[in-house]
Amino acid sequence: GYKIATPHDASQRRRANELVILTNNHGQAAGQSLQPFKNLMTPDILALQETPGRAQKYLADPSYAEFKYAESLGEFTVLSRFPLRNGSLVSVVAPATGRNVTYAARFEVDWNGNPIVLYSVHLPSPRGALLAMRGGAFLYGLPAPSTSKWAMNGAKMQTFWTQQIELAENLISRVKAETLPTILAGDFNS
Repeated sequence: GYKIATPHDASQRRRANELVILTNNHGQAAGQSLQPFKNLMTPDILALQETPGRAQKYLADPSYAEFKYAESLGEFTVLSRFPLRNGSLVSVVAPATGRNVTYAARFEVDWNGNPIVLYSVHLPSPRGALLAMRGGAFLYGLPAPSTSKWAMNGAKMQTFWTQQIELAENLISRVKAETLPTILAGDFNS
């Protein structure tokens, strides 16, 4: 049968040097509550995507009372048992498209006096590119006039994947430049 997870004392069984982070793309929740899993896992930090401006709502909700700190930046909301500092959105102009893409938010967390960095990531969804592959995508690679439907769709898909790689490389370079311990969490859509 179906069993609903219930709160337990997992946080008390943790070692002092353990930090539990739960991430969730709320836009893909399909109406399902995160509560049962959150209560089972007892995370120290929730990194949520597609939750614009919801920090204060979560702080006022008694079922999230374990989190004393919250911040929303763009579509990203982070709830934490530890103080949050210096939040900022992460954007880049993707060379493949020339468009500015905000794909993450960076937060500093004061974890028991130790500063750490948390990136909440949400790369663009590949749904459109993957759905386009259903209708004879092998044809996109065949020689065809550049103005043909097949060539244009192939170029569009290639541009999407090129941008996805550019965003991932940008994130990697940012993380390599960090001087604090750094954690990546989120929806990488890969």
